[in-house]
Amino acid sequence: MVNVTNFFSNEVNLEDIFTSSFVFILLYPLIIIYSVYRHTKRIFKNPRLNENLFIHFNENYMEEIGDSFNIKFFWKDFEKITEKKDWFLIYLEKNSAKILQKSDLKDNQYNELRQLFNSIDIKKSLKS
Repeated sequence: MVNVTNFFSNEVNLEDIFTSSFVFILLYPLIIIYSVYRHTKRIFKNPRLNENLFIHFNENYMEEIGDSFNIKFFWKDFEKITEKKDWFLIYLEKNSAKILQKSDLKDNQYNELRQLFNSIDIKKSLKS
């Protein structure tokens, strides 16, 4: 059992309190920054990020082909498609999108892709 009278009669050294809180205020952000750095570094060691990536489109799905993987995304599973000035954003979920740069499109691919996107029955925001 704690003796309440003894607890209140102890002297508090304010210098120790300020020193410990200063150390905490200084170290806590550094620990957070270091942990984010380590986590990010670990993510970018993913070998899939270093592979050549090819994307094929058809009326049923979008297919990503890498050196070691092949993934099909069916149009019915997409959230929406948005067109920006320099790229298309193809949303798999509300906060996760595949980015397709317009500068990577050759010849008439831009018009063909817009025509395909317009034919798909999902939410879209394409420039006219």
